[in-house]
Amino acid sequence: MKEFKDYLKTERLPTTWCPGCGNGLVMKETAKALAHLKLKKNNTVMVSGIGCAGRTSGYFNLDTVHTLHGRAIPVAEGIKRANPKLNIVLVSGDGDLASIGTNHLIHSSRRDTNMTIICINNEVYGMTGGQLAPTTKKGKKKTVVLVQYPSKGSWAVGFATKDNKGEISKKTND
Repeated sequence: MKEFKDYLKTERLPTTWCPGCGNGLVMKETAKALAHLKLKKNNTVMVSGIGCAGRTSGYFNLDTVHTLHGRAIPVAEGIKRANPKLNIVLVSGDGDLASIGTNHLIHSSRRDTNMTIICINNEVYGMTGGQLAPTTKKGKKKTVVLVQYPSKGSWAVGFATKDNKGEISKKTND
């Protein structure tokens, strides 16, 4: 019987994720699920998107594909259509799947493609320093926020910083 470590590239550990990040736990539980299901490594492909969660596939001892932002689902579907016998596991984050990839998620569900999609939802675009993501709950404060200038009608990235009194002030790149 395979153990979950058989599915991982243990020589790549420890991971590059920040201490306390949940991505490592998702990686381990995914490996445990693959072992429990006794999926053959030569018949399983892991696809990942961009961002912190996108690094997941690089730790698996499988055929893997790291895709463009928001395009993990179409790539995974293409692999499945090219070889329907393959097991497809897609791991990506909320910033990737719930923003630019939302339409692909909806249409993939409509097409009922037989694959597994794991969304790691941390409510931020982690690699941008904490920018708000589509899944961020209303009213949450993050270190990077988008602000709109009504008179200019354009978007700019604003950095929210705390002063020595703990007050948040906004600085923008206009």
